[in-house]
Amino acid sequence: MQYELTVKDRVMLLDLVPKEGRFLFVKMVQTLLGELSFSQEENDKLIFQQTIKGEVRWVEKAAEGMVKVVEIPQTIIDEITASLRRLEEKGKLTIDHVQLYEKFVKD
Repeated sequence: MQYELTVKDRVMLLDLVPKEGRFLFVKMVQTLLGELSFSQEENDKLIFQQTIKGEVRWVEKAAEGMVKVVEIPQTIIDEITASLRRLEEKGKLTIDHVQLYEKFVKD
């Protein structure tokens, strides 16, 4: 399934996508991580920085309108949805998760 992902979506998914599992699943994840990563041109525009707390920041103005269409296999969508639901059940969703929750969790 194809998703239009913002810079924030892509950064959040890089952390949220499971990085372990059976071989074929991990290969799909590896491909997806490549799709989610940022090109040199995007990096130059966004000027990513990591804060002392480990948070990733970027130039918000440069991110406006920057959307990438990414194909995500259903197996990985199911894992992302499950991860977001677990966060919600534990009361651990943050405001940063809201946009992804609305895209991936169809209640």
